[in-house]
Amino acid sequence: HRLSEARKFFVMPSNIFKDGLWKIQGETKQLILDVSPLTEKFYTILISDYSLAKPSPVDFYIKFIIPNLEHLDHKELIIHLSQIKNWLFYTLASTKEKESIKEILQGKPFINKEGKFYQASELYDPGVRFHATFNKAKLPPVEWCDEEWLRLLRELGLQRDVDNNAWLTKARKVQ
Repeated sequence: HRLSEARKFFVMPSNIFKDGLWKIQGETKQLILDVSPLTEKFYTILISDYSLAKPSPVDFYIKFIIPNLEHLDHKELIIHLSQIKNWLFYTLASTKEKESIKEILQGKPFINKEGKFYQASELYDPGVRFHATFNKAKLPPVEWCDEEWLRLLRELGLQRDVDNNAWLTKARKVQ
């Protein structure tokens, strides 16, 4: 992309998975500056002239990757969500960063089920017997149903509760 066409500039931290990022760049007209030893001097001047900040990996995900998950294919999506999952459960110490990631992901439909994208909160937990029996159409796809992915989906609002009305409605249908 040419600088004059870019709507936004993002400086990519060096330790980010690059899978799908050029696709996002092309679809959104946002320019990624990939700083390497060969380009560091040039980008340092550019960053200074445009008052750009070098974001942390978490900030890069929050500002660039997560808002554009819909541009990734399934493999690329899993790569980036695996990174997020690892940060949330294993490596991030900052509660603020964890909450920021969770907040933006809670509003993002990223679970592809039969060609339609859902937020975690729009689907039911298959670990709850009632949902596994009566709400099969609204369970996450099988590839999201191992314990690690379910842990992430539960953190993001996967529906677990069963209210009295749901029980009564199903009981009436059985009669």
